[in-house]
Amino acid sequence: MARLTQDGILIDANPSFVRLLGQSGKKLAGRSLLDLLHPDDAAGLRAGHLSKLSAGTILAELRFQAPGRTVWGRASLALARQPGDTPDGLVLTVEDLTAQKAREANLEQERLSDPSTGLANATEFIRRLSRSLSAARRRKRKLAVLVIELEGLGKIGDELGQGSADDLVGQLAARLQELVRPSDCAARTGGNEFGLVLNEVSEADLAAGVGRRLMARLEPEFQFGAAGVRAPVGLGVAIFPDHGQDAQSLLRMARLDLYLGDRSGAAATSPSAGSAAATTGPSTPTRTGEEIPADLEAGDRLARRVEVLEPVSLFQAVPQQVLRRIARYLSEQTAGAGEVVDGAGSPAALRIIEEGVCEVRSESVSLLTLGPGDFMGADSLLLENPLPTEVHALTDCKLLVLDQELVARHAPAGSAFREALRVAAGQRDKHLRSLLDRPRRATSGSTATQVAVYSTKGGSGRTTLALNLAAELGHRHPGEVLLVDLALPYNHVALLANLSPSTSLARVAQATDQGTFRQLLLSSVLPHPAGFMALPTALRPEEAELVKPELLVRALEILSAQYRYLVFDLGVSLDDCVLAALEVSDHLVLVATPELASMHDCRQLIDLATRVLHIPAGRVHTVLNHRAPDSAMSRKVVEEVLGHGLAAEFRYFGAKPELAGLEGKLQVQTDPGGAFSRSLRTLLDQLVERVPSRGAAN
Repeated sequence: MARLTQDGILIDANPSFVRLLGQSGKKLAGRSLLDLLHPDDAAGLRAGHLSKLSAGTILAELRFQAPGRTVWGRASLALARQPGDTPDGLVLTVEDLTAQKAREANLEQERLSDPSTGLANATEFIRRLSRSLSAARRRKRKLAVLVIELEGLGKIGDELGQGSADDLVGQLAARLQELVRPSDCAARTGGNEFGLVLNEVSEADLAAGVGRRLMARLEPEFQFGAAGVRAPVGLGVAIFPDHGQDAQSLLRMARLDLYLGDRSGAAATSPSAGSAAATTGPSTPTRTGEEIPADLEAGDRLARRVEVLEPVSLFQAVPQQVLRRIARYLSEQTAGAGEVVDGAGSPAALRIIEEGVCEVRSESVSLLTLGPGDFMGADSLLLENPLPTEVHALTDCKLLVLDQELVARHAPAGSAFREALRVAAGQRDKHLRSLLDRPRRATSGSTATQVAVYSTKGGSGRTTLALNLAAELGHRHPGEVLLVDLALPYNHVALLANLSPSTSLARVAQATDQGTFRQLLLSSVLPHPAGFMALPTALRPEEAELVKPELLVRALEILSAQYRYLVFDLGVSLDDCVLAALEVSDHLVLVATPELASMHDCRQLIDLATRVLHIPAGRVHTVLNHRAPDSAMSRKVVEEVLGHGLAAEFRYFGAKPELAGLEGKLQVQTDPGGAFSRSLRTLLDQLVERVPSRGAAN
């Protein structure tokens, strides 16, 4: 603990503070607090964060400079007052967080590493590849992405035990680590797949075939154990900028080259890129142990199929090597407009729409409209009594078909693909049944009341509050509440609500015909058991670029007439889509956390909402969400700093809301009588009791 003047000059400090900074009290006295901080933290404070606080307590994590080390501390700075409320300097208390930060750094390192090999994991590989690409663009250099696949691990595990298979993986990882330069990156990107980034590849390396010497030093095959079990090693290569401009594209091309050998573009630059396993002689089986169908030999066809499958939600958890095998054995189906694509007389199969638009009907009622990237048939494959449906082609369609036998082969019990199919089948059946019941519900016929949920910072609990707000509204008005996920590019509504979307707003943007767009849009909406509906706007980060304000306005014209309430979960960035949603919103729920920076940003946002976006001040509802059990700023202090009252306060509830989400439920469902639910209803009562339209009198 230390005392400071109002200008931040240390007056004196207790022994604990002196020991923490490793300096005597005499040396500390008279020094500015800013001089004791890490330069980056001091620069942030000099920008004015402290000077804006006139009452209350500041809580911040800061780095202090001690001789030979940096000390992390949770600093609490409070304004001391004399009798009569006269300011009397500042009181600083610091809790030592150095050990905790070291543990967090270790955990972060573990999070980015493969625990079995110590190499970078897939997440870290993409991050480092992206960083290398930025450097390559600046320097106008080439780099190579290599994908190495170790085949036969399953056989080794069966014959010699899983420990032997793990040992073989460790041997390969150790060899790769020895062969790459410090500036390069070696990572384990899958169970039997490794990735390499080779920076600043020379023209000589390209001419010789990138990876040829590496493969020679690895040896085409490992001989493992007394049994001499063969474990072929395959290699795929992609070169920047020849085969891709971003990390995902290069990785995809390298993986395709791994399978296709010299038939792909990457192999044309790198003659060595063909699989080493492919040269082991006639006794070596093909990659899947099955003969490749003759009509699938063309590399461009396989590449196209993989590109079609990759964005499909069902396949996002499927390993790349499995995805390639599935792509090889897909059959093709075409249907003209008006023809039956799938029905009672059709063989059970999983069908993925490559081109065209289809309509799902039941009891002669049109229920869903499906476009490219969507799928059908999972319910008939996995459920005992699915809702009987018939799928008709609305336009000329091309589909990829995985029949029942192949589904059983590629989606065995316990696999991620099987689980994705199971979830999708159950959700699709419930969705169809709810849509079949919906025409019998009475609708209000009025334009929807639109509520925006926004926070100036991430990690505020905004999405959790938006979900529970929609759930409580859905409980009161079943089927008439829509939650629109606009927290781009990494939107989490579907994840936290345990929903498995198959399409999104971004994917229906290509529909130019308004009637088709309306059908596809409404079919993208998913029902939640709590009574509300959810609309994902993008399923992959790169799709966020397709969600433009024009698309959002076009969608809201349809949705606002279809639902009684629209709730927007908005991202932190004030981009064009967020501003467009705020402009049309009748109410703004502003989620604040008890921190100085949050208070400062909330005041600016309130000013923006009322003065620029013209949302009446009475319809800006600020809520305080405590994200820690020891929040330093009380509700009274927050209201003083903001200059107006709070609509609701949510105390710290630990991980309960997140744990409920993992179980596919929401906090208002699992604990309807708890403090969280009571606070939510307090907020909701203020929203629904007010005038629902800006056009009405205030």
